[in-house]
Order: sequence, then structure tokens, then C-alpha cells
Amino acid sequence: MPWYQISVRCGAARANKLAGRMEALGAAAVSFVDAADVPVLEPPIGKAVLWGSTCVQGLFEAAPRQVHALSEGLGTLETDEELAVSVIEDRDWVSETQALCEPMHFGNGLWIVPSGHGIPGGARGIVALDAGVAFGTGSHPTTRLCLEWLACQALEGKHVLDFGCGSGVLALAALKLGAKSAVLIDIDRQAVEAARANAERNAVAHRARFGEPSDLPHLLQSTGNVEVLVANILLEPLLELSGNLLAALAPGGAVCLSGTLEDQASRLEQTYGPHLSCTEVAALAGWSRLTGAVRH
Repeated sequence: MPWYQISVRCGAARANKLAGRMEALGAAAVSFVDAADVPVLEPPIGKAVLWGSTCVQGLFEAAPRQVHALSEGLGTLETDEELAVSVIEDRDWVSETQALCEPMHFGNGLWIVPSGHGIPGGARGIVALDAGVAFGTGSHPTTRLCLEWLACQALEGKHVLDFGCGSGVLALAALKLGAKSAVLIDIDRQAVEAARANAERNAVAHRARFGEPSDLPHLLQSTGNVEVLVANILLEPLLELSGNLLAALAPGGAVCLSGTLEDQASRLEQTYGPHLSCTEVAALAGWSRLTGAVRH
């Protein structure tokens, strides 16, 4: 299939949101370009894109008939935003993106390490992971927020549910940090297969089970309710699925929800807050994370 570049020129405040949508739609790479056309693969962690006018570019391998759906998947653009689609030469874009990736540290010894890099000193949990078509390599603020939370949890012997697993990075991190088992769920079959391949690469596939949302009750039969839930998806699915997600948790189970913008955190807290204790909201680069524990 050919490669397409979908570009949206927008204000700095919208750049991270559009980049997240492109990643969720399966972009092999996302870049930011300023008015002078200087590319930056990722904005500085914890900081917004600085350019007043930013072009967010997503690289997609897609059939021509899919391009319109991908463009619509970005949502309604604001009146001053411009969208452009172009066909670009066939190159190994994923490999080129991987070559630019560096190991990432998320606190308390948790590392994401791409191919070609050595093992960092002092690491206690190492996830081997390369950039790919499934969302989640650790670089996006919502993924980072979840990984930093996981790195601080006592996960030894616990059962984990990663809902909206994408590449599987969150479940893999939990398993590498001592979790006994993990259930990985995604609506995208390609993401499920990517997560399975990543689990095999990290030698934890025997402790992981994979499926789509309809498979969740069956997958939980052998372990019962989980003690840890991570869900890094968008706001509306988090709100719509709140009953199902909370029902999958044991009393006292730990909850980490992300994928929402900072100004959406209050809506998430209104829905989940009555069922949780010790709730806390954290933010990074305009995105948010809600954590807490299920009330007994």
C-alpha cells in the first residue's frame, strides 16, 4: 500500500491533541513542523509546542479508499485550521523512526529500550519496544503518565488489565515490574496482534492473555477480578465503559485512567470519583491522568 502524509496546520494549543489522534488512528510516525519547516519528532517532555503556528504531520500506510476515513477520524477542525493530504515516496519510515529513538526512563528503574541500545544501569524493569503502527511507545504524554504511575506501584503478584492496550507497553511494563499476569484488550485486532508480538519479544507472553472487549468476561474467568486497571483511551469511551471497567476490579483495586485532555479531567472525575478513594489528577503537556483505588 502507498504511504500518505496527513498534515494539519493549527495553533500550538491544539498540536498535541491532533498528534494523539493521529497516533490513535495508527500513524507510523508523527512529527511537528514550525513555520520555518524545522521538524521535531517529539515536543520536549512536559512542555507544549512553542511555535504559534504548528504543522502536525502523520504518516500512514493506507489504501486510497482509507485516506478519507483517516482524515475524518481527526474530528472537526477549527475554522483557522488547514488539512492537507499528500502521497509520498515509499521508504521504510518505521525503521527510520526507530533509528531516532532513544531509551526512555520513567522513574524507579522502569525503562523502554528500542532495538540497538544497551541495557541501562540500575534498571529493574526493561521493556524492549520499537516504534510501530500500534499506539504506545512511551513518548506520548498520556503513555508517560501511565508508565510513571506504574513504576511507583507495588505490582508483585498482582493481576493487571490493560484496556485499550495498543502496543501493549503498559501491560508489558507491569509484567516486567512483577505483576503475575495481564489481560490486554483492544478494539483494533492489529493492535492486539502487535501487543502479542511485543509480549513474545519480552518473554512474558506466557503470563499475558489477549482479546477484544467482548472477550473480557471469558479472559477474567481464570483469575477473577483484577487488582490493577490501566486504560489509556479517549474520554468518551472511558465514560461509556465506566461500569464495565469498574466491575472488572477487585475491591481496593488500583485504577489509572488517561488519554484525556487536561480540561476533561473534571468530567472523568465526576464519573469515577464516587467509586474511588484517594483520587489524584496529574497533568503533562496538556494531557491528564486520574488515579485512585476502588472503594471496599
